[in-house]
Amino acid sequence: MVDTTITFRAEEGIKQEFEQVCGQIGMNMSTAFNVFMRAVIQEQGFPIDLTNASRRAAFQKRQKKAVQEFIAGVNATEDSLTDADFAELENGNYRLKLNRGFDS
Repeated sequence: MVDTTITFRAEEGIKQEFEQVCGQIGMNMSTAFNVFMRAVIQEQGFPIDLTNASRRAAFQKRQKKAVQEFIAGVNATEDSLTDADFAELENGNYRLKLNRGFDS
């Protein structure tokens, strides 16, 4: 495989902080960007959540309630997941957390 060079601009402070964090986890910036690029390819999108934090928190609250109602056998209420939530899920904007713990 032939390597190629990628050049881009970043704020100096951000670059320095990024370089420091990379060093703390035992890699250089080049390795970190290669890991990131592979993750983008694997996910077919950003491997990190870029949605609005307040929208995400509201969704997670509704998700938690809907799952609890499902487990309890209770019918969904107006506070449960909405059609818009399911559209967001289909678009890949949210990811369901199917684990035992939920964030409030």
